[in-house]
Amino acid sequence: MYRDGRVRVIIALHDKARVAAMAYTVIWYGKQGIVEKVPFDAEKAARHHALATFPARREVDGIVAVEVRKEGGTVVFSKAGGS
Repeated sequence: MYRDGRVRVIIALHDKARVAAMAYTVIWYGKQGIVEKVPFDAEKAARHHALATFPARREVDGIVAVEVRKEGGTVVFSKAGGS
């Protein structure tokens, strides 16, 4: 039982640390709603990914908009439509 308890605590702490590290999410939208969510550690990396990938995803996947959101849900960047 003691060993079992330790394993659970270690896994719970590991999972919380992993989730907390992903503070930003890039959300890709198609005409029918959310297509994909991609986690990032930093806002700058998430924003760069969204800007760099948007034109190709618009053409290939039919993406109509992209957002970068903080962990709490606040939108920090968005792009829709044109080039």
